[in-house]
Amino acid sequence: MLTLQRALQTYGAKPSSAHSDVAGHAPVPTARGPLTTLPSAPATLAVLDEPSQQLNELARQTDGALARLTTVQISNSAPDPAVQSMLIDLPVRHEDRAAMLRLKIEKDGSRRRDGDGAESWTVEAAVDLGAIGGLHAKVTLIGKRVGVQLRAESPAVVAALSQRSDELEAMLAESGLEVDRVVCLHGMPAGDTGVRPARLLDVRA
Repeated sequence: MLTLQRALQTYGAKPSSAHSDVAGHAPVPTARGPLTTLPSAPATLAVLDEPSQQLNELARQTDGALARLTTVQISNSAPDPAVQSMLIDLPVRHEDRAAMLRLKIEKDGSRRRDGDGAESWTVEAAVDLGAIGGLHAKVTLIGKRVGVQLRAESPAVVAALSQRSDELEAMLAESGLEVDRVVCLHGMPAGDTGVRPARLLDVRA
């Protein structure tokens, strides 16, 4: 990304001159609370005809991507040494559409410190499925006991997940895990009310 940024600067691209009125603003990455999906952004480059406009828009998107990477790195600095948490935003492409798969991996070492002895891991994933809404998964592993929670905004997706939940539970049991539960719920998890869903920096004249 840094190489692309320097190349765009060499060709005179100006991010501040890009027409970003159709661009969305993703929520600020945070390690607090459950993951929220990132909706697919409009293809701004596809609606621009002039090469200079395309360069400016590409430069704006590059600067934005670098800013988000920096923010994710800051979010991964856990204030509690007992809790190791990592956020990852992973671009994925399926057929003719692209989406952002968000992952959060967390290890809680406080259980060992309290004498429980079992390691506690939590893995969350969230992705926007376009017209049918978001999909969220949360897997909790304590020792060999595992719990799975699947959530979707679409009732049809919830029904499809519920029909296959027995297969998932059998696969987990065959791998030697003690399955606590596999649940499929309608609606995305509630976000962290202590975090404002706004831009990281808002500069006004």
